[in-house]
Amino acid sequence: MSDDETTMPANTAPSRPRPHRAMSVAGRLRTLSITLASLMLIITVVGLVGLNQIRNSADTNLGVVGPAVDGNRQIRDLMLEAQSSLRGVLMIPADQRESITGRQVAEPFRRNRAQIGSELEQLEAHVTSEAYGGGTGQHVLPRLLAQQRAAVDDWWSYARPLVEAGSATPDQFAESRRRFERFSTVSGQVDALVIARRQELRRSARDVAVTTSWSVVVATFVAMAAALFVGYRTSRQLTQPIVALRDTMSRQRAGDREVMADTTTGATEVRQLATDVNALTAAYNRFLDEQWISSRAQNAETMTSRRIRETGGVDEAVEETVVGVAEGLHLDRVACAMFSDDGGLGEVTLSLRVPDGESGESVVRRFTLPPGLRRNLGRTVAGMWAARQTVVMQPDSDDTGAMGLAVAVLGTTGAGGLVIKPFGLGERPMGVIVASYDDRRRRWYESTISSIAHIAGEVATRVVAGESETARAEHVRRLEDLDRQKNDFMSTVSHELRTPLTSISGYLEMLHDGDAGELTPEQNAMLEVVDRNALRLRALIEDLLVLNRMESVVTPSRGERVNLVSLVADTVEEIRPAAAKGRVDLRLSRPPEDVENIEPSETSQTIGASGTVLGDRLQLGRALTNIVSNAVKFTPAGGRVDLSVRRIVDGDEPAVEVVCVDTGIGIPASDQERLFTRFFRASNATSAQVPGTGLGLVVVQGIVERHHGRLELDSEEGRGTTVRMILPVHPEARVGAAASEGASGSEASTPGE
Repeated sequence: MSDDETTMPANTAPSRPRPHRAMSVAGRLRTLSITLASLMLIITVVGLVGLNQIRNSADTNLGVVGPAVDGNRQIRDLMLEAQSSLRGVLMIPADQRESITGRQVAEPFRRNRAQIGSELEQLEAHVTSEAYGGGTGQHVLPRLLAQQRAAVDDWWSYARPLVEAGSATPDQFAESRRRFERFSTVSGQVDALVIARRQELRRSARDVAVTTSWSVVVATFVAMAAALFVGYRTSRQLTQPIVALRDTMSRQRAGDREVMADTTTGATEVRQLATDVNALTAAYNRFLDEQWISSRAQNAETMTSRRIRETGGVDEAVEETVVGVAEGLHLDRVACAMFSDDGGLGEVTLSLRVPDGESGESVVRRFTLPPGLRRNLGRTVAGMWAARQTVVMQPDSDDTGAMGLAVAVLGTTGAGGLVIKPFGLGERPMGVIVASYDDRRRRWYESTISSIAHIAGEVATRVVAGESETARAEHVRRLEDLDRQKNDFMSTVSHELRTPLTSISGYLEMLHDGDAGELTPEQNAMLEVVDRNALRLRALIEDLLVLNRMESVVTPSRGERVNLVSLVADTVEEIRPAAAKGRVDLRLSRPPEDVENIEPSETSQTIGASGTVLGDRLQLGRALTNIVSNAVKFTPAGGRVDLSVRRIVDGDEPAVEVVCVDTGIGIPASDQERLFTRFFRASNATSAQVPGTGLGLVVVQGIVERHHGRLELDSEEGRGTTVRMILPVHPEARVGAAASEGASGSEASTPGE
């Protein structure tokens, strides 16, 4: 057999004689690319040359010739305007020449001279520039421009004395017209030559565009023909080897693991492709061999992770780990060692394959490392975790520094492979998993190592979860103790303060009654100050007790029937003396009821029945008292506080709305978000030194929410505040109200009292 022939393996296609010269697809494509690139370059150059000529013509037309045409016409228009101005001046009577009309008629003559001179200079600059080029009248234009300038100067020098004199004889006027006609004739000749030059440029651009288009079309057809020719030859060289390669791959896809592609025929790239296909086929066969290992590792990872999450403690999770890894991955020895409180490795949980047992079956043993070894091994594992190092030893790997750790926790490393995987959280190491097998023909695969790493992460998560559960339980216990101590403290302090306050109030009353002798006016004034502060302290204690009861007592599901109309009226009467003392007009009004809920024929007694809710009368009364007293307290003398009660539909349910509107100092917008915070007071109330505890609205909100209602507040600083308390009408209250109305009109007016 000659050197240029090769014997194919028995499981491949028959051998074919190798061509003397391999056809390179890359070379043919390179030739095609160079040809196409050259033709495209020619097309581009032709197009660019044509476009450059068109652009030059357009630039000359737009930048030089066009402005020259416009400038010459502008000169003619200005001269016409000056001639008209001259005629107008001569026609105006002498006594009107200094009038506004006379000056306006003469103005164009005086103004246009300088502008015409500027336009002549620009026109001459355009026509004599290099950009103007040649063309028709190239040598005549300078002479005509000089004649035009001379004609302008001649007419102007003749017309100026006439304008200044304001009069002209018919012969003088006729002479000015003859001189103007000479200017018009020369200007028309200049205009004709410049316009002719513009037409020449347009025709030249059109001719260049046509020529360039045909050149591009011809070059494009040539490029297409060359590409088709080279492409056809290249496809013939590729077709047969690629068809053979396709047949080989079809057989491989059908399950023939022995067939290989022919690497001796075809172009160089096709032969390389055949070589790559053979390598891919070999890799695919290895993949099939490894697939079941990966599947087994995935199943072991899934099952073991689920069992770890279902365990009740760390010890149980560690046992599930070693058993799951050993049995799921068919390993001979798997151990898990956790860190102890002293920073060393503590108890080790080891899973061993049962000799002569069923496939994958193992037993679990636990032991504690010797004290002298625990800290050394702990430092080793901590260093591995800090470096995020995983030790993987294949059967043919050399010994490593971690071998002592493996021997300590496994007893022996066996004759096969070894994996050491530390785990932890952040910078904190928690433990290590060590696994090995004895069969030297086995190897560690990435899927197996990844499964062990994932299971190690699940163990770390379970350790953290156990610590979190313990910490959470301790935190909840402490919070409950603090809450209970707080409630006990508030209740004790409030009750302990009420006793001396009662004594203080009693003795104050005795002093006011004269039991200790007659008091002077100064002493009475001092006692009134003490009495006011005792009342403020009592109100504060009552608010604290109410808040404490609202937090510690569950809202009752039932309550007594309370008529809010009557309760609001009682509240108004209770606070009316304080309002009168502060010169505040306190009124109780009832706006017209909603026509959808209350018919106009219903009596005020029916209205009262419709304002009945279920709840705690004392708490609702306290809420109303806080609302009304706040309105009176923060309303200056001469102000007004209006209260109203009406029945509304809140959503789809009937409800009772109590509205309190005052004309007081209002609440700044920046303070309104914190109004329902304990002990918070608005900044304007503090600066005005209005007394208060900052608990009133908090108590009102708590009472309203306990009655399943809501509290709305709308305020504007300096204009007043509107508070709405909306409480639902309980079905039993509605039934009770209807029954009361049916029994007796007089009883329906005060239900629940």
